[in-house]
Amino acid sequence: MADSPLPGLLDRAYNVFSLAGKLGRAFHEEHQGRQGLQVDPAGWQGLQVDPAGWRRHAVTFKKFCEGLLELRDAMQNPPDDFEPVAAQLLEAARIARAIRHVMQHPDGRTWATYLEFFPELNSVFDDGSQAVLKVTRAHGLDDPFFFLDAAETNGVADQAEPADTAAEPESEPVPDSQSSKTSSPTKSMGGWMGDMELAKALGVHPSQVPAFRAKLRRMRDKCELSIDDWQEFGNKKRNEPQFFYRANVPAIVAMAKRYSLLK
Repeated sequence: MADSPLPGLLDRAYNVFSLAGKLGRAFHEEHQGRQGLQVDPAGWQGLQVDPAGWRRHAVTFKKFCEGLLELRDAMQNPPDDFEPVAAQLLEAARIARAIRHVMQHPDGRTWATYLEFFPELNSVFDDGSQAVLKVTRAHGLDDPFFFLDAAETNGVADQAEPADTAAEPESEPVPDSQSSKTSSPTKSMGGWMGDMELAKALGVHPSQVPAFRAKLRRMRDKCELSIDDWQEFGNKKRNEPQFFYRANVPAIVAMAKRYSLLK
């Protein structure tokens, strides 16, 4: 899987879905603030609309569109197992085109009708994120030790078989797992993890896991982490984490080191 484009495509796709979610939340907040003031079902007549409102979203929308266009080839000719993600990217592209079409008409900016796209944006964020997560887990991209499953399936111990076949075979998988601990786990993660899984992967001492999880929550609540570094999944299954974090965020990796020793 070393030469597979899948990990990079998944990261780029998730960035696009994150931007959709960011726009959806921002549109929703503005839409809610104006909903009670609407006096005419056919429009926003009588409502004072900030003419500069679109400027607050223009940069994010531009990045959203650019991210989609960069993934155009992957949408049209998706590699193996990328099809569910490509389908959600195509839906995101349709939404982007619709918003762009609205903004080309005077009413789009004057009455901020682009805000009405918040349900579609939030939906594509939820569905797209779930698609990315499923493919990530299916390929073990969220587990830095996923290679152990393949090793057990293929019988790695046989590769170290001595020349004398009559001698007792040496089956010692321990050195492989120990050597993997010496390298930075963040190099091979590339995906997203819940707090418990992240604590284990980053070497947090078991006794320090509660403190590590509490610190993660404080970092999230105090906006010490970028919105691109964590995401909340509302439609989670039972026993699944509600919050997922990027495994290679420097602030999280540095913080985890402080909880790696028994105190």
